[in-house]
Amino acid sequence: MERTQPARSGRHQRGGTPVPARSGQAGLSTKPVSALLTRPLLIFTFILLLLIQSTLWLGPSLTGGQVLAFAGIDGNLYISDVTRNQTRQLTRDSAYDTDPAWSPDGQRIAYFSRENRNPTLYVIDATGRNRRSLSLESAGVNRFMAWAPDNRHIVYVAPNNGLNDIFLLDVDTRAIRNLTEHPADDTEPAWSPDGSQILFTSQRAGNSDIFLLDVACEPADCEPRNITHNPAVDLLPQWSPDGTMILFLSNRDGGDFDVFVQDLNVGEPVNISANHLDDTLPQWSPSGDELLWLAPFNERYDRRVIIGNLEGQHTQTLVDQNGSIVSARWSPDGRYIAFSYAIEATRSIFFVNLRDGRWRILANGLNGQSPAWRP
Repeated sequence: MERTQPARSGRHQRGGTPVPARSGQAGLSTKPVSALLTRPLLIFTFILLLLIQSTLWLGPSLTGGQVLAFAGIDGNLYISDVTRNQTRQLTRDSAYDTDPAWSPDGQRIAYFSRENRNPTLYVIDATGRNRRSLSLESAGVNRFMAWAPDNRHIVYVAPNNGLNDIFLLDVDTRAIRNLTEHPADDTEPAWSPDGSQILFTSQRAGNSDIFLLDVACEPADCEPRNITHNPAVDLLPQWSPDGTMILFLSNRDGGDFDVFVQDLNVGEPVNISANHLDDTLPQWSPSGDELLWLAPFNERYDRRVIIGNLEGQHTQTLVDQNGSIVSARWSPDGRYIAFSYAIEATRSIFFVNLRDGRWRILANGLNGQSPAWRP
């Protein structure tokens, strides 16, 4: 029978003579080096994975068509990755933050914050850092604001001597220039794709028309060009992605507002929606060959999304009989449409894949509005 050797303490030299362990080294004498390194290595690996995940989530590596910013009903801004179904809070303050707008490079977000009676324009990094106020006028700004393609300038609308003017703001230096400076209401600015011109709505012709402004010119040197020339109400202009056409709303065909498209070089405005309903919030598709707009579908004036081509054919409709779509935005890759959906007292952010038409709720039903896709 094999005999069991008694347990021995201490270290051993060749020949089996026991040697007592040195003071303070008992813990090192019996544990292998690999066991001592395992726990710190696991901790280091865990921290590294967290840092990598944070970099992917917070950093610029996220691709377009995946990430949304939106305003929560609680008054804070949120960012959500629709592919991972992850949402994080961007702002945390006592003010009411709304209308997020991404810079074209996707690195910063401008938004309005109502800390008192007047809204204030702010900008914040997409990581949630470097929040700062951009507004200098004590009267505040209104809800029209747009980034320039150069990622540095923003146009916005603010009161000036009792009426609205359009201002150009350098985000880095906070230098401001009045672009319109006219004794009439100027509002709803929209940048051309190359950043050289701005469309806007003005009352300077005696009614609401669409005007074109060269940004490089001072108001005293360059007179904006009237694009629409019509006694009806024309408003909410937007450039086509290639800069050759514009769309806008007008009630020139019978009192109800329809969506019109106009070539800037040739031709008259063409009524695209022509449905004898008050359409609103028109938008170009990223490819420029389709449009979307909101249109009412019942006596409560609940709205649906209609998608149509430039020939006036309606190609797709997003509707739910139980509620109303409040605002909608096309993703930069053209695959999705995100929208704020109101039913009774709640507003939730949904997005739909245009290939299968399925509605998916965002942020686990967190109440929100004003969705904006990261470029």
